[in-house]
Amino acid sequence: MDLLGTKTKIKNDTLDPLSVIIKLFIYAHKPVGTKLTIGCNKINLQEPGIFQGTVRKLYGDKKNDVNIILFPIIFACQSYLGNTKYRGRFIRVFVIVIGSFDILKETYQGNEIIYNIDQLKSITQNFIDNELFDPNILYSSYDSPGGKIKQGIYSHINTIWTDSRLDVIFGMIDEILLSTSNEIILALVNALNVYMGCVDMLTHNLITNL
Repeated sequence: MDLLGTKTKIKNDTLDPLSVIIKLFIYAHKPVGTKLTIGCNKINLQEPGIFQGTVRKLYGDKKNDVNIILFPIIFACQSYLGNTKYRGRFIRVFVIVIGSFDILKETYQGNEIIYNIDQLKSITQNFIDNELFDPNILYSSYDSPGGKIKQGIYSHINTIWTDSRLDVIFGMIDEILLSTSNEIILALVNALNVYMGCVDMLTHNLITNL
């Protein structure tokens, strides 16, 4: 019996880089204790609760899964913060993502994975501070032959982001950042997460057909 789809869940690092960043933006609005679950080419956010541990065990989730988002984050930083065309529009999202890493560290406090989370934060912060930052300084295999193959795959996946889809997410992000009502912010964050579910389906279909 395929209990809760556990046999069909595939953990891999083939994630859409921008989706990773948007999910981390959403994560910044979640409580400490929220964990990432990765499978079928997407990230889901698992809020704390009495069944969190049971569900994570059923799905084979582990804290070290945080490492899966390293390469996609570097690619996203280089594509959107290391590119003058996109930097002005995207930098505010990445600034919020810095806070997500702090929440992740607090969630995994006392575990060695916090050092990996520090690396994610350091790479992102370096790109925020300097659009010409070279990721190879902190991650030497980024431009290795295998790294180049991954970059090519991510570039292809990135084609799902049409201008109209970017306008949708930035419309919601603008509302979230400008709102002073916690109730409205929560509703907008939930709406953004629902929309990202549609993007996840597009991403999975694209990767399946590679």
